[in-house]
Amino acid sequence: MGFDPSAEEMIKGKVVLLILSQDLSTKTAVKIEKVATESKVKVIKANCNMDEIAISINKRTGIIAVTDKGLAQNLEKLAEQM
Repeated sequence: MGFDPSAEEMIKGKVVLLILSQDLSTKTAVKIEKVATESKVKVIKANCNMDEIAISINKRTGIIAVTDKGLAQNLEKLAEQM
């Protein structure tokens, strides 16, 4: 979670899905999406803000890097339904 750890894990090839909050700054979003594109990682823009993410996962962040393929597939399906 967060820019630096997510970028590092994408470069290592460990991330399969990147989730960005609605209120992530444009500058940060552009930078992390560039790393995701270079690393061939799918990006989803969540329909929630950092505070809502904090309620769900007990950490306020605008970037979530998902490394588990099964979880990533389920989150993609969930995002499509929202």
